[in-house]
Amino acid sequence: MLNSIIRFSMLATMIILLSAAPILAKKTQVGKSPWGPNDELGRLNLMTNESRAAILSRISGGKIYDLSVDYFIGMPGWFPAGT
Repeated sequence: MLNSIIRFSMLATMIILLSAAPILAKKTQVGKSPWGPNDELGRLNLMTNESRAAILSRISGGKIYDLSVDYFIGMPGWFPAGT
């Protein structure tokens, strides 16, 4: 009984994925950049010396947080197995 339920679930999943393939294959359209087609900075174009100074003026002394990551052998990662 459990085997037939699993087989049915797998078959249903395959049918859904195969029917969605033409939709997924469509080229994604994105909006045009107001800074031109060759822009690589995006919203960073809005950053000025004045806006940077305004943000940095909000920083006060206080706690320091270490945001580094310790890497170690066997650490889980997003890479293919065996590399």
